[in-house]
Amino acid sequence: PKLPVCFSHGLFGFDQLTLMPSVTISYWRGVIEALEANGCEVLVCRVPMSASIQERAAALKAQIEERFAGREINIVAHSMGGLDSRYLVSQLRPSFSIKSLTTITTPHRGSTFADFMLDKVIGRDKLARLLSMLKSVGLPGGGRAFENLAVDAMHEFNKRVPDHPATRYYSWGAQFTPSVWNEFRIPHGIIYEAEGANDGMVSVESSKWGQYQGTLDNVSHLQIVGW
Repeated sequence: PKLPVCFSHGLFGFDQLTLMPSVTISYWRGVIEALEANGCEVLVCRVPMSASIQERAAALKAQIEERFAGREINIVAHSMGGLDSRYLVSQLRPSFSIKSLTTITTPHRGSTFADFMLDKVIGRDKLARLLSMLKSVGLPGGGRAFENLAVDAMHEFNKRVPDHPATRYYSWGAQFTPSVWNEFRIPHGIIYEAEGANDGMVSVESSKWGQYQGTLDNVSHLQIVGW
């Protein structure tokens, strides 16, 4: 790519984790190295992992402006990072220009698994107490992301956050069939019953936004970014 590429991670994501002095794990495994080897300017952003879309978008804007103020860029976003990026493009009026936003398995219409967690596991009446507890123990962002990803919350989000006419929107989805012991087996089943094919966290239908580029087969929500 001729323009810089900024990467936006999903819920509970990160840029890099250092496990010990000689061991560092990248969220975007192999992707950044490949782009930099071909001379591309790359910025891997890091936002509060469980904060609200609005808070994450503000952090994303600040990091990109520090590096690319006044320039044209492209954004590539995984999962919830796509929602942060859409909010940034539409609502925050950055000094830089976003020529394109490519979202990868982003829950543009919410996730029925998020609904399941809120309704059946957490309980919406207990959510405020849980968020307070998460904030008190120091979870970055305080857990506000959970309620943002519900289907009804995303319905309202989409009404309030229109696409920017100067930005091109692209999207990718993914689907796979988990084995009995796969970590995504339970959420996959819950989403499949309500929404059909999915990657274990986000359905193919919810992933579609702008110009849909296609569905990657036999790929889970984490495998799509190299895990």
